[in-house]
Amino acid sequence: PSYTKPNVPAFVPSDAATLKALALDTAKEIYAASDTVQNGTASAAMTSGYTIRLVNSHGLDLENTCGINAVMAMAVVMKDGEAENNYAVKELKDGLNLTEIAKDTVDEALAKIGAGSISSGKMNVILDGKQMRSILATFSSAFSAKSAQMGMSLLAGKENTAIASDIVTISDDPMREGISIQSYFDAEGVAAYRKNVVENGVLKTLLHNRETAKRAGVETTGNASKGGYASPVDISPYAFCIEAGSYTEDELVALAENGVYITEIKGLHAGANPVTGDFSLESAGFVIRDGKKSEAVKSFTIAGNFFELLKSITALSNEVKFGVPGGKTTFGSPDVLIKDMSVAGK
Repeated sequence: PSYTKPNVPAFVPSDAATLKALALDTAKEIYAASDTVQNGTASAAMTSGYTIRLVNSHGLDLENTCGINAVMAMAVVMKDGEAENNYAVKELKDGLNLTEIAKDTVDEALAKIGAGSISSGKMNVILDGKQMRSILATFSSAFSAKSAQMGMSLLAGKENTAIASDIVTISDDPMREGISIQSYFDAEGVAAYRKNVVENGVLKTLLHNRETAKRAGVETTGNASKGGYASPVDISPYAFCIEAGSYTEDELVALAENGVYITEIKGLHAGANPVTGDFSLESAGFVIRDGKKSEAVKSFTIAGNFFELLKSITALSNEVKFGVPGGKTTFGSPDVLIKDMSVAGK
């Protein structure tokens, strides 16, 4: 294939002195944000980078260097005799404001104070983009042709059929603007490119390497991956995300009318089955009442099936929230509104 390396700024790792200063400055900003901040508050700064080079006897010679610099803020707060915490991880980019990161982290921790309970039933649910991207990451193996060919994905044989609401498009873009970990070739030296895996609800393609593509009688999608030099060839997405809709957060809450806005989920490692799509997850968030976000609630459970969830999405916010890359993959999602989701509370 013909390659043209994109004009991507070279990755420059942070030095130890810079990382130390960032971590200490972040801690100072957290403590300065509120007198409710307690001992146990933590901060960190990190850097990670790598170079991949592929060379063979047929003249292939490809090289790519990328990585991330990031800062972590965790605030522990105490108010009215109740303690809560919250954390955030942000990439170090132009315009990074430690004061804003610290304030947002503290404010979100304080918002959890006094959280009550919620009644059980089926209700309108908004999943914050940060939580929806975690769910997408957990079930992303279902989009792998390798999983499908091994009988471990319910999406096997579903190409060109509707698997989601017609407002849902899921893309995979190795050179997504604003994403730090970018690649223009995969682990087999195949040119990587942007594709809609799901488009307007229809599954357009699974993700392939050369082996799975040959078995399926299709072209590889350039998603071959390797964990290291001696690792076997697998399949991974790049920047894998549900594309944004048109609603602001406030408009999405107003559209929900009544229900719950989920800002925290736990137990994805144990409460979700990537093969069947079933999940049962401890959650926390805020009541939605009369189209507005209201009091905090916690210790309730949402249950359902990932593939049914995709079909039940009725609206999307206008901002995709991307996480910090894990390996060579970054997941993202806007806030999503789901009608009549099962919630188990008091």
